[in-house]
Amino acid sequence: KTSASSHPRSGDASRSGDAMRTLAPPPTQVEPLEEGVSPRRFSPQWIKWFNDIANRDLYYGIFYSLEEHTLEVPGQEQAIAFELVQDHVQVAIPDKGTKIRFTASGLYQIVFSGRVTSIGGDLVLWLRKNGVDVPASGIRTALRGVSGEYVTLRAIHAINGGDYLEVIWLPENEFTAFTPVAAVPQTTPADPSVRIEITQNELWDVYKRF
Repeated sequence: KTSASSHPRSGDASRSGDAMRTLAPPPTQVEPLEEGVSPRRFSPQWIKWFNDIANRDLYYGIFYSLEEHTLEVPGQEQAIAFELVQDHVQVAIPDKGTKIRFTASGLYQIVFSGRVTSIGGDLVLWLRKNGVDVPASGIRTALRGVSGEYVTLRAIHAINGGDYLEVIWLPENEFTAFTPVAAVPQTTPADPSVRIEITQNELWDVYKRF
């Protein structure tokens, strides 16, 4: 009988080596992001992108109102004014008006909230950019007719430097208002009638690249 040799053939050794290389590739490491951070398996281009995001300033604005807001003309939509500023960087509302102006282009997250007093009916909120209604930005809320009901509008929108946004509202019932609650000294702060928070989103770089 001819017995099989216990030594692997050269072809088998080659295939075995290929499999080992496939299953356990040597890790490719790059320099750490910063001192004390473990190396990552990212290309230098991605490392630079991450560092750019981490080190740059993000733009934002937080605005609110402590006044009551009612429709000037019943049945006609109206832009909401914000007369007070909590904080802002490259996002502003000149003259305590309705137009939220942006200095820098970016992808921005927008969160609006309002405290409503009503006797019921629907309330519609939407965004208007540079005087034109933003398509599919409307939010319709069925009000319960109670004091202190909250409505919200959330959106993520691409903005160019020089653009402005407005928040538009239109209630079905004219006896609807955004109403604040005054602060109670040494107890609770004021509850604004309307408030908007705008934050630049880091995904803007992904949006531009892809």
